[in-house]
Amino acid sequence: MEEISVIKNGTVITPFKMIKNGVVVFKDGRIITVGQEKDVETPKEAKVIDASGGIVAPGFIDIHIHGGKGSDVMDASYEAINKLAKFEASHGTTAFLATTISAAHNDLLNAAKTVNVSMKKGTDGAEVLGVHLEGPYINPKKCGGQDSKYIRPPSVDEFREILKASNYAVRLVTLAPEVDGAKKLIVELRNFGITASIGHSNATYSEVVDAIKHG
Repeated sequence: MEEISVIKNGTVITPFKMIKNGVVVFKDGRIITVGQEKDVETPKEAKVIDASGGIVAPGFIDIHIHGGKGSDVMDASYEAINKLAKFEASHGTTAFLATTISAAHNDLLNAAKTVNVSMKKGTDGAEVLGVHLEGPYINPKKCGGQDSKYIRPPSVDEFREILKASNYAVRLVTLAPEVDGAKKLIVELRNFGITASIGHSNATYSEVVDAIKHG
């Protein structure tokens, strides 16, 4: 049976304008109508959600978050991911990439496995979209808040282990394209349809251009 819901009385934000006293009609989780109340017919059988005084907007998608509310992705537990998911949802984020840091090999494997479990099990908050692997393949001269002792040259073999542990849920990898082995890994990421992102890097313009050519 199709379920129809209506959000009414809030200020609706669209890519084009703000609609005061707006109405959003959605069926089975998909938006079918957006407009002002006077212009939108509300189905009698619809469940009505009163958004008086509130804003109705698309949820944020957070592609880089390590933790929140006392939990951390590197805790490698479903409880930590679920707590983070609820924290994200409380601030308007509806989906996120669980982001790791430069760490020991086994710690990264455990974190990747936990993200996969969380994706399958679901959370009580924002949806887990996958893994953002930030490090360990970054430039130690630009480590920032990451522990330099865990930073190491890019390894396709290690990355494949992490990817497999996540059940192929790695979506984004932050790396430094100027370090030895980075180009080979960038090609590997491209072959898997994974986005390579430059970060914690000391790359020159020409090194960045070359990295882009590799994927």
